[in-house]
Amino acid sequence: VGIPIFTQSQQPFQWRGKDRPVSQFFNRMEDIGLNRTVSVQIPSHPLHKASCERKTLLDVRDRFLLQRLTNNPWNLLDLQSPIPSALPSFLEGENCQLLLRIRDAVLMGNSAERIAAPAQDWNTWRNVTDWALLSEGGHNTAPHMDSHGYSTWITVQEGRVGFGWMSRPRQQEEEAWMSDPHNFTGGDWRYFVLSPGHTVFFPSGTIHFVFRVQGEQTFALGGHILQWSGVGRWLEVVVTQMKTPEITNEDM
Repeated sequence: VGIPIFTQSQQPFQWRGKDRPVSQFFNRMEDIGLNRTVSVQIPSHPLHKASCERKTLLDVRDRFLLQRLTNNPWNLLDLQSPIPSALPSFLEGENCQLLLRIRDAVLMGNSAERIAAPAQDWNTWRNVTDWALLSEGGHNTAPHMDSHGYSTWITVQEGRVGFGWMSRPRQQEEEAWMSDPHNFTGGDWRYFVLSPGHTVFFPSGTIHFVFRVQGEQTFALGGHILQWSGVGRWLEVVVTQMKTPEITNEDM
């Protein structure tokens, strides 16, 4: 697959009752303690300083449950998810298990027993298989490739999330974007607005952006995978990202 796939009703996990998914999400987070902190992007921060600020989960919960209109919306892109079985059903096949096999092979070493790797080894494997995205309305993410050549899935739980991408870029278009990603204006671009229950899956190296309307909170679950059938493309993307790290959304 070389283009994004859009589908719906593929999430095994289902919310219970009438409470907002955001509210139920934080109820589950209480088990680990709402005094823990998380990085929050705040647009009013000066450009020459860090865009993120540490906030407690309690602060974040209270702000999102109040649902007040704001001209300084918070955006959380690195939130641990307590939700089980969120991987979309169409990505559960053997072809989508490459990332997990790589992790297991590295951490198991020469042993075939259950993994008992030291904490520092586990810490090098940042959890990328599932996470949560939480944002107040108005936040936008500029065109980029997801780091480490990961393929990505995102399922919207609340609100509407706009997903855009460069459609079937020619090699020269891709190279031109990589050489100046902030000023590139070529290529054919498409977008789709995801509503709750919609999932987008996009493969390694997809140039994409995300946008949200003002005044509407959004909540999504997502994760990364690698596919055996995409090994060649994945390696090409990783090499490219190592040469031009400014095209990715995270440090390589």
